[in-house]
Amino acid sequence: MTEARKRILIVDDDEDIRNLMVLYLKDQGVDCVCVDCAIKGLEVLRDEEAFDLIISDVIMPEMNGVEFIQHLAGFYPETKIIICSSGGPSKSNNQSASFLMELALERGASKALKKPFSKSDLLGVVSSLI
Repeated sequence: MTEARKRILIVDDDEDIRNLMVLYLKDQGVDCVCVDCAIKGLEVLRDEEAFDLIISDVIMPEMNGVEFIQHLAGFYPETKIIICSSGGPSKSNNQSASFLMELALERGASKALKKPFSKSDLLGVVSSLI
């Protein structure tokens, strides 16, 4: 019997980053579902089967990664989360990405990944969690 394919939800407002992650993960037996904002991420989680892992940007419009993780903690406490960012201030409240990444780790993210990342960086973090 073969092992079930892993499922990852990628939440990032940068299409190029989403596509890069899918490219890196597709040869690893991973099915990826991608959305461009946290609100859509919550909708996908509500409507679809469980995910083995969630990868979320920390700086996004409407709802940042910390707020997204706080929603996840109540409904999906067992789901592992990788938070990532390239840095810079949040457009909504001028908090730095590094501050928000630390806050996300305190609030339930399992690992942090700084952009730009290499294929081996991403695969290493992902394989450590699933």
